[in-house]
Amino acid sequence: MIMQAELICPRDLIIGNFVNRKYYNPHPKNPSWELERCEIVGTRINSVIAKIKGGSHSVLDYWEAIPLSEDLLLNLGFDLTVNIGNQGEFNVYSLNGITYNTNHGWWFSMRYLEFQPKYIHQLQNIYFYLTGESLTYEPTNKIPSVG
Repeated sequence: MIMQAELICPRDLIIGNFVNRKYYNPHPKNPSWELERCEIVGTRINSVIAKIKGGSHSVLDYWEAIPLSEDLLLNLGFDLTVNIGNQGEFNVYSLNGITYNTNHGWWFSMRYLEFQPKYIHQLQNIYFYLTGESLTYEPTNKIPSVG
């Protein structure tokens, strides 16, 4: 299933967040719009500055949120526990007091989070605010083309 990505306002991003940079690849045989994961290194009023492939920096005019997935949680360093309960089997991902339960959503220190993150930058921001630490990972640079 492909989720429709959400556009992000620059004020919702902090340095260290990851987003998808949308760019046009003018390849002669197969021109297409593509996405590349990149790290935010600065913000402006209407744009963001990101470190892109090769280590160079670029001002991004078009970027999208990266939807959270269970694979991404593992890549971020969350530990997985498989549980069996009244509602059947479910997964619990945890890291430094922050927990995601596939049946019951996001929790911190046994308290349900009113705001449930759906995208990596939201989780990175919540993680930083609650723990004082940055949540980082090594993104896969290339992701499938988008129409």
